[in-house]
Amino acid sequence: MSARRLSTGNVRYPLPVSGPIRWRHEGSDLIARFELPPLARDSLIVPSFSATGKGCHWSATWHFRNGDKRWQLDTVPAPLLDDQDEAHEGAYVAADIDCFITKMDVEVSFLELRLHASEAPIDALIVIATRAFSSQAMSAGVQSTDAINVPSFSQMQAPPSMRRRICSPTCLAMVMGLDQESAAKFTDECYDTARGIYGIWPRNIRAANARGFTGAIETFELLDDAAPLLRVGTPVIASIRYRQGQLSGSAIPATSGHLVVLRGLSKRTVLVNDPAAASKQDVAREYDREEFARAWLGKRGVGYVLQRAS
Repeated sequence: MSARRLSTGNVRYPLPVSGPIRWRHEGSDLIARFELPPLARDSLIVPSFSATGKGCHWSATWHFRNGDKRWQLDTVPAPLLDDQDEAHEGAYVAADIDCFITKMDVEVSFLELRLHASEAPIDALIVIATRAFSSQAMSAGVQSTDAINVPSFSQMQAPPSMRRRICSPTCLAMVMGLDQESAAKFTDECYDTARGIYGIWPRNIRAANARGFTGAIETFELLDDAAPLLRVGTPVIASIRYRQGQLSGSAIPATSGHLVVLRGLSKRTVLVNDPAAASKQDVAREYDREEFARAWLGKRGVGYVLQRAS
């Protein structure tokens, strides 16, 4: 994993944090700015912000800057899209709702988080994770871990109008240990009215913050990268994609984007909770390590990491 992690206050997080967040005031906003290393073409940059306790109901926008050019991700929570600030289009960078992808080599650039708040939150975490967007060197690894006990929810038990769209909040609800009623409310809290979707990563982290969880988006390059988290009892919510026949025994035959809870590693398989299973009893599954590594790490290789704040 390649990530820069900074925090303020008494943030609990299962991965190393390197230093404090430094804010500066600009009008009614707070600004945190981070210089990026040189980036190769087709680099994925996934920034995330989390704040719990006082100030957890935040509103924020991430900007990628290169000289006088600027690209921005959706503000969280998003106003109507027509109300978003104007951002540059061009050959350098693509802004894809909740991540940036470089379209050519970029030598000098930085990220800027604009927090729309009069005072800095007491307990906050910023993670800026990067990796190659696509990889042919994904590894199934060799490390094994015990299985983590994670409650099972099937998204397919939700109303037909939404059941195929809520893998992200369903996975978060499982990891947070919510009951069925709370999980349904949490799913509603994750809905983005501007885009009409439930799967915007920063918005769902914000919803988890309000329920007492610190959260971030991390990038993974090897399946063994998840082992240290699993060993301390932290599941990883993995974003996977695969074609028909590429993930044996999968809950759905193919997907261009789906989330599952990775909760353990055995010698030959990964232990997951797959919310696309038809029933709660079928959610807990085992997938082949090699096939799962390709499905998860071949493109993006991102995952939610959550930690109860106190």
